Amino acid sequence: MNTAEFLRTALERHRSGHLDEAESLYRKILDAEPGNAGALHLLGALVSKKGHADDAIGLIREALAIDPDNAVARANLAGILFDGDLMDEAARQCEQAVRINPALTEGWYNLGNIRREQGRIDDALSCYGRTLELNPGHAQAHWNSALLLLLKGDYEKGWKEYEWRWKNPNLPTPDVDFPQPLWDGANLEGKVVFLYAEQGHGDAIQFVRFVMNAAARSARIVLGCNESLKRLFENLYGVVDIVTPRTAIPPFTCHRSLMSLPGLFGVTADTIPAAIPYLEADPALVRQWAARIGQGPEFKVGLVWRGNPAQERDRYRSLALPTLGPLLEVPGVSFFSLQKNPTPEDLPYPECLLDLGPELEDYADTAAVIANLDLVISVCTSSAHLAGTMGRPLWVMLSHLPDWRWFLDRDDSPWYPTARLFRQDKPGDWDGVVARMAGELEALARERAP
Repeated sequence: MNTAEFLRTALERHRSGHLDEAESLYRKILDAEPGNAGALHLLGALVSKKGHADDAIGLIREALAIDPDNAVARANLAGILFDGDLMDEAARQCEQAVRINPALTEGWYNLGNIRREQGRIDDALSCYGRTLELNPGHAQAHWNSALLLLLKGDYEKGWKEYEWRWKNPNLPTPDVDFPQPLWDGANLEGKVVFLYAEQGHGDAIQFVRFVMNAAARSARIVLGCNESLKRLFENLYGVVDIVTPRTAIPPFTCHRSLMSLPGLFGVTADTIPAAIPYLEADPALVRQWAARIGQGPEFKVGLVWRGNPAQERDRYRSLALPTLGPLLEVPGVSFFSLQKNPTPEDLPYPECLLDLGPELEDYADTAAVIANLDLVISVCTSSAHLAGTMGRPLWVMLSHLPDWRWFLDRDDSPWYPTARLFRQDKPGDWDGVVARMAGELEALARERAP
């Protein structure tokens, strides 16, 4: 077997997921030919998959020193640099890749991702557009385009692209292979529509408002959601039954995801239904938590500083508890943690922060706690959505490039009228966000002081 055949065999093992075997073959090739650019590049791509970014970067740089016109290697290097937040160099590598090969689909896609993180939204959309010219079925380019269109407030185009999430293998969309048809939004004269949550808990809380729109079209609603949301959703208008993964789905006529409803109903940035509150805490639970929280005169603030680490961009939206230090030093304030599953970096909690997280069994409990607080301060996660839907005072800490639902360049939210948005002035600048909030909170606490 010659070197080219050996390399093809290694690549086949690589693509089929047999990484250890492929790595062994690449290294055998390099033992015989240390300057084999193809083996260096592919070994770099492989060790990157194994989590060894620095080794991968070194290997691919070595390959490019031998074969500088390898566009695929440059695009792969750009992707690894992107994952390490080395955006400027990632951009240079990707720009060179698409200059060498303007038909390189993944080069344009990677460049779109880089432009997005650089805050160059229109350039990112242009790169995704070029990706789709080359490969109209590129689900991730459609999905990323949807998020940026929605971020810009172009809901008409954004909701259409948003439906590509069902073909995106990187999203946790549910299995909805039902024999019944998708609901087209028509009046159903008392027939049953099965509406179901997908993606995160915050998404379910935000989009469940559209159940009322569906019920207004004569539909009887069966709502599917996670067990932790069941009690919270039980009193929603129009819902005749709630099912969870633990329960069977009753007979229904047609179905639709909650997150497809705004597109189905033609919702624009100016017509977002924001009749707040549409979720309320159970009064009995509110009384129970009032005893736990106390009725002192201090200004009471709930804190959430991390989202689900499994979310693709969680590293940008979450922060470490010590970063909130200046906020926690504001006098006249009692702080309550609503945070679930803190990391070791957050522990131990300071004495001024009462940890309620382990006591929150589900979102009905969280809602009851929020009802007893004067303010919730949260990153972009489910607690922020819950406080917003309840019409409670809410401050949201946002990364420089926020999630699509918070729009750009504004400090309010048409989704949540009681929310104030505190944005990073530059990528990673949580200190500036915390300093602004600390000043605002100190003023509120002074107003409350006797």
